Amino acid sequence: MTFIYIIVCIIIFLGFSYEDIYRLNPISSKSEITDIKPRIINLKKEKIWIPFRIVTDENKFVDHRGILYIIPYYVEGINNKEIGMELNYHILSYKLCNETEMGNKPDNYKIDVPLNELFCIDKDDIPFGGNWSGDYIYYLAISLYLCDEGIYFNSSDLRCVKANNFFNSINSSLSFDFYYPIVQFQPTNYQIPLSIIYKNYFYELSVYSYKLEKLYIQEHVLSDDKNIIRNNYQNTSFWGISSLYGDDYYLSEEEDPMIKNKINQIYTMEIYMDYGLIYYTRTI
Repeated sequence: MTFIYIIVCIIIFLGFSYEDIYRLNPISSKSEITDIKPRIINLKKEKIWIPFRIVTDENKFVDHRGILYIIPYYVEGINNKEIGMELNYHILSYKLCNETEMGNKPDNYKIDVPLNELFCIDKDDIPFGGNWSGDYIYYLAISLYLCDEGIYFNSSDLRCVKANNFFNSINSSLSFDFYYPIVQFQPTNYQIPLSIIYKNYFYELSVYSYKLEKLYIQEHVLSDDKNIIRNNYQNTSFWGISSLYGDDYYLSEEEDPMIKNKINQIYTMEIYMDYGLIYYTRTI
């Protein structure tokens, strides 16, 4: 009878503890922390990638190299109390994403486009962070020019001949296409609670307009306790979008007296750090 009683108690215990034993019902929380001082991180170390490309209106990949001029660069700004931010521009190279660090992305980074049809910044071992109102700022920018030397598009100018010939050879419009990361928290996924899902954004290009996009990237931190016996929290961190917005400008042939620096590109995407924080906790 004692043996049977022990067996029955074990079965009852396992029945009531099934979800805990198999970690099916964790306790989790999510909060946002905004009162964080500006800081500097390293893009390569934090695995922050923003793939981009040129596509037709049928979403067909276009290898624009040697035809259209995309220039990525990072901007370093140091606040001079007398004149404001002193900016230094550093041009970066780029190549197909499968030839960069993103080609070795972790399994929890999900993107539905082949990496050999996307471009990524190469050698992204660079600083990133700060803000315009602080002592420093480091941000990325990717600009598109239609003509060599960054001049306005003119079909009769030799510096625009490659782009002009290309436009005449295709029966399609073109779009600047990029993919931004969204962090998804899945508390019931024991092995991979945080996934980075890449979403698409595209802008149809025009020689008569200029588009400026501003993309803000925010850190997501998970404090995870997988230990049933005692507390043993471990932190992991990933970065995802917090906001995306843009401004549109009409390119007139006359110089605008309100714009002192003449715009000579038709598209620019700027990438900044949002120094707020999304904080998750999970207890198995």
